[in-house]
Amino acid sequence: MTLDRIEEKHEVATSKVRVTLDNGRTIEPGTVGCRLFRWIAIVGGKPRIELSTFWKVTAELEPQWNVSTSKLVEWTVSIEGTPSVRCTVATCASFDPDSPDYLKGAEEAAIVATATHAVNAIPTIHAAAPGVKTFLDLRSSPAAGRLGIRIFLD
Repeated sequence: MTLDRIEEKHEVATSKVRVTLDNGRTIEPGTVGCRLFRWIAIVGGKPRIELSTFWKVTAELEPQWNVSTSKLVEWTVSIEGTPSVRCTVATCASFDPDSPDYLKGAEEAAIVATATHAVNAIPTIHAAAPGVKTFLDLRSSPAAGRLGIRIFLD
């Protein structure tokens, strides 16, 4: 399909409650408690693909948004079509219930995931000819290291 355009949206909701962060800092009521970022692909004049992410410190918001109370860092991708599909991708230190890091460290894991892409791109950028480049000009940077996959069934 060919995209007509991509619309970017950014919204802010304020906290209804005082929030104390892990580092001891506080978010006071009436100040920013959540930011919503959305990228919407328009095809044939209609929204067809949307990527959204809430950056939140609380789910107690004004206006009240349908925000997950999970402590995980999550991204949601929705695709409208036949069939329509929605998936949520989350990060944390471990999804293994036997791990002491089970469902902890979401922010750090998200930062590592972001940095890994940039770090893995260094050899590709170093080998590139001089000049301004975009990711479209450079080959894909392969992931380094080992990916461990475990499947948990209920």
